Amino acid sequence: MDRPPPPSLTDHDVDGLVFNSSFDHANLKDAERARDGAWDLCMAKDAENTSNEKRSSTWFYFRVRDERDGPKRQARFRFAGMARQGQLYKHGHRPVVRRMKDKEQLGGAKCWSTLTGSGGWKRLSNCSYRDQGDRTGDLQFDYMFTDKGDEVEFAFCFPYAYEESLATHREVLKRVTGDIVAYNELLCFSAEGRRIEMLTITDNHGADKREEDLLYDHADVASTSHLFPEVRDGTATRPPRYPEKAEVIISARVHPGETPASFVLDGLLELLLRPDDRRAKVLRRNYVLRFIPQLNPDGVHRGHYRHDSYGVNLNRVYWPSPDSEKAPAQAALMVLAKAASTRPKGLALFVDLHAHASKRGVFIYGNHLEDTEQHIENRLYALLLSVNSSHFDYHACNFSKEHMLRCDGPSAATPGASAEGSARVACMRYTGLARAYTLECNYNCGRLTNNVPKASGEGAQRGASPERPATITPEPFTPDSWREVGRALGASLLDVTGMNPWDRVKQSRYKNVQLARRFIEDQTVRKRAGAVALAVHSVARMSSLRTRKAARESTSTEDIRKLAADARRAVLASQKKEEVSLPRLPITKRGRKATSKVRAALRMNAANVGRATFVASRSR
Repeated sequence: MDRPPPPSLTDHDVDGLVFNSSFDHANLKDAERARDGAWDLCMAKDAENTSNEKRSSTWFYFRVRDERDGPKRQARFRFAGMARQGQLYKHGHRPVVRRMKDKEQLGGAKCWSTLTGSGGWKRLSNCSYRDQGDRTGDLQFDYMFTDKGDEVEFAFCFPYAYEESLATHREVLKRVTGDIVAYNELLCFSAEGRRIEMLTITDNHGADKREEDLLYDHADVASTSHLFPEVRDGTATRPPRYPEKAEVIISARVHPGETPASFVLDGLLELLLRPDDRRAKVLRRNYVLRFIPQLNPDGVHRGHYRHDSYGVNLNRVYWPSPDSEKAPAQAALMVLAKAASTRPKGLALFVDLHAHASKRGVFIYGNHLEDTEQHIENRLYALLLSVNSSHFDYHACNFSKEHMLRCDGPSAATPGASAEGSARVACMRYTGLARAYTLECNYNCGRLTNNVPKASGEGAQRGASPERPATITPEPFTPDSWREVGRALGASLLDVTGMNPWDRVKQSRYKNVQLARRFIEDQTVRKRAGAVALAVHSVARMSSLRTRKAARESTSTEDIRKLAADARRAVLASQKKEEVSLPRLPITKRGRKATSKVRAALRMNAANVGRATFVASRSR
């Protein structure tokens, strides 16, 4: 269904500067000269000029050609009334700029086909931002053109256009060699008729003579009649089945302006397409990995920041049943996940890739799982990401029930919409998968840089990336920073399953995956039962494994106290001591001050533990 085109400029001359935003992924509605000599710019809102117009006005992307006579080449650009992003600019975010000459040297629209580098884009060296009282902000930056006719592009962040995505991935798959098997299928069409393609990467091992089906059996999730249209009209065939392999699904760009997500996806894709990397070989041998690079191509093409062409936040429509006409990619994604979960080896991992403007770093939003063992395995994958990526911040992750079930505030596009409609929550509900995540990447930088340990294993020194030290002053993110996170997604999956031939966990603070699980177990008890329950749990750990397991599975602090009373009496009887000292907590990444507060709370509550035990024994 056609929608009005977004407001754009075509060769709009304003006092010698010629503006253009009539191209894929661009957003600039107007430009005029201010009294102080600056150029005042205005970006279009999501779904502007329609009845579904939204307040989102953060993403901008446009070209400027300098046709001024004379030696003066300085220009000042100013956006007023853009959506407030004070937290992002406060920590040093800068828009990016690229000369068109540099773009042409890098292959034009195929500039990301190497899956490395920044495509000629650089962050501006100067930028000023100020929040306004009406929930908007003013952004201003300067640029020095080199000579007359010089043409440059400016963008909110490193752009990754819809057509650029199609061209990049088609070019990449042409270079596939060795035993790598790669397919590019037309999954479905968007609401405006744009191609939504799915990439599949694996190897020939375990291929079945039968082809993949058209997923008719999963119409209970959403309609399947729109899937694989080229197969239905006889112009294409589906790839073979791999019944002995589990599946992995990676999706991106449900929010159009969140371009870091595309670079994360490309990072994992680049790892998988390495013909001689031992990690890539193990991943291809054991998994079928499916990528959907563009979940919202209409919004991307129109230069939107968060919504589709109808002003809908598509990350709220997955549950309880996505509409295959209004949200065809979202319906397709859930059908794919459900189908994978019903196959012999099931669905191993689901990651929906996003970007974040206010919270720094790279982190995960995960689902809250009531079962303790599942909860530990859920968090384990996130913890191992911090071992394999210098940018992933484990302590910034959120697995709370409150966050999983939160409702959007009054300023959102759909006030009151629940996060239960997000991809990760819906995937867990449809499939029962514990490892279903939303991966968030800040547009600018993190809070710190992790120490990435040296990889161990035969050939690791030749192929694995080198050890990187920890720092407290991280540099601004680049496309290569986000791609590194993508590669860590694959390495961490191998760590979880014990199949990583180039293991970093052995050289980390956790020493092995089992101790990493123990670390998460202690964290889980601390968060679910509080400081008092942690102290009681420490006593319970001195007793039998049976008592420890019962303490972990208890749902209330009172139950844990009763178990601890029994354990304490057993310890006192065996050691003939009146007191049992509590173990010291290790220094954590939260810092000395936070750790000292936890220790002080435990010391203060130790007496309460004793009194609770005494009361429990008296009550019997």
